[in-house]
Amino acid sequence: MKLFLDSREIDNKGVSKISKLSKFEAIILKAGISNSEIDHKRILWISDEGDLFDETNTKVGKSLVINTAADMQYALDEQIDDKLTWIIVETGDWHIIPLENLIAKYNKTKISLIASAATPEEIRLLKGILEVGVEGCLLKPSETYTISDLINAVEDNKQMLSLENFTVTSIEKIGSGDRVCVDTCSLLNSGEGLLVGSTSKVFLLVEAEVNESGFVNSRPFRINAGVVASYVLNGQKTAYLSELEAGSKVMVVNKNGETKFENVARVKIERRPLILLKVEYQGKHFPIILQDAETVRLVNPSGSIPVNELKIGDTLMGSISISGRHFGMEVEEFVEEK
Repeated sequence: MKLFLDSREIDNKGVSKISKLSKFEAIILKAGISNSEIDHKRILWISDEGDLFDETNTKVGKSLVINTAADMQYALDEQIDDKLTWIIVETGDWHIIPLENLIAKYNKTKISLIASAATPEEIRLLKGILEVGVEGCLLKPSETYTISDLINAVEDNKQMLSLENFTVTSIEKIGSGDRVCVDTCSLLNSGEGLLVGSTSKVFLLVEAEVNESGFVNSRPFRINAGVVASYVLNGQKTAYLSELEAGSKVMVVNKNGETKFENVARVKIERRPLILLKVEYQGKHFPIILQDAETVRLVNPSGSIPVNELKIGDTLMGSISISGRHFGMEVEEFVEEK
């Protein structure tokens, strides 16, 4: 996603400081502002009529403000010169429907839609509209959110993890306990799930319930994640499974190490039979406790396997951290968990 800085409400000194960030495709200025102090490869400005010009006063796009149904109809009816590159869209109370309409109109054309955003929530929304999203964000710094906050929101779904292979060394049924099912607001795919561990060093990839069986329907929104005391890896931090609730965000990971954040719809805690696994990595052994059920599957190099079919010597996929944790954050200190 391309980033643009909306500097129309920032004085020259502030713009000059921010413009040194290389992450911006361009800096947007209001007409007539002096840009001699601005250090950036590309400067654009918007005229009072809503036309977008570059440094050579060449028209490169349009700015559309959509506050009413009439504004929306004008935007849909207007024929944009195919020599133009950008359309900057600013909306009022209605954000989603206007952008859906414009994404549908300009999808697969030379026009790139840039939508304004002033909060991390708006940015995350823009990235997912019609599962296509806009081409870029026009970032508007506010008293509440800094430019760094907004850039982090743009990039927070791009983390890649290096997954490792672990060898099963012990399997033990240990009776009953409270386990946690995490139901997300999205349908997940084969190989996707949560990284869960009984310690804060090793996390195994527990797959969502995407598989059909003769006894239960698939529930691809659900991860039967483990016991209440287990950790779930959430970006650079961990959370206890017992802390998750409706509205929480969890980091979903696939077997290639690609990550995305999803909203939690609900969490179900119920007493169920449990199984204790121990896995080995470079001579060290790590535990994980899961529900003892056929629907609980762990990701392995060839797909996934139910916990009740595991054998000593099987390979499972997961993540390892060499640091300790304090309130979920990594710290360089000695911490032993077993």
